Amino acid sequence: QYTLSHRLGGGSFGEVHLGQSPEGEFCAVKSIFVGRRAELARQLVKNEITAMRRVKHENIILLKEVIETSD
Repeated sequence: QYTLSHRLGGGSFGEVHLGQSPEGEFCAVKSIFVGRRAELARQLVKNEITAMRRVKHENIILLKEVIETSD
């Protein structure tokens, strides 16, 4: 769905890339790699998604979509 460009940053769970939506909008795409990690790691990711959905502030990036894959 999104075209990924260069890497903007990363952390212990994944990476952030410059992306472009099918509509042509530029965005940051965060790929989180949970895989077979412990249930605690999965819960931390779920908590982050929940928090990001709630936050609405002009200085904080807006969470637009969550896509889960089996990759």
